[in-house]
Amino acid sequence: MKSISIIFLVFFIGCSSIGHQIKVDSVSEGIMDSKKYVILSGAKDVSGEDLRFREFKTKTSKILNELGFVEVESEKKAELAILLSYGVGDGVTHTEITSTGMWDYYPSMRGRRNYYPFGYRQYHSRSEQVTTYDIQIILDAFDTKTKKQIWETKITSKSRSDDLRSLFPYMIQGAKPYIGKNTGKQIRLTVKEEDLK
Repeated sequence: MKSISIIFLVFFIGCSSIGHQIKVDSVSEGIMDSKKYVILSGAKDVSGEDLRFREFKTKTSKILNELGFVEVESEKKAELAILLSYGVGDGVTHTEITSTGMWDYYPSMRGRRNYYPFGYRQYHSRSEQVTTYDIQIILDAFDTKTKKQIWETKITSKSRSDDLRSLFPYMIQGAKPYIGKNTGKQIRLTVKEEDLK
């Protein structure tokens, strides 16, 4: 049974690197020429000097700059005011049932490992209480002169972790190709650790 246990161990290690599932829903009114931007807080209760906001702002600016946007020092010099907001919903607990399979041998075959194909597969089910959190990031862009909304990109994820600082890089990186564009629908993506490099 040792070799079979190793197979299952490798399987579960592989599953741990599957990545984070996110959804991106972006809407835009068309081709956008404005590239100079400033990022402001999109939440009334979050100051632009808030340490967490500044951290998330830096990560967002990096992605925007890679897309060809140009960050400027003040709103007066900007063509776009991009409001950044984010949040973690209350956890929702539910029951998940998982099944695992393992080879066993017929009594007459025990100890004869060369004959494992003549064994049978046993399935075991177990249930556990799981808490998930809804994570959301919104980038809302406005023309600084007309105050008209130009585009909005919404990124969401459902996670067992409520650690937004850990999830933010995956979510903003996954949304990169769609920021400021019109997706026409909600896009589902998987973002892996190697995507951040």
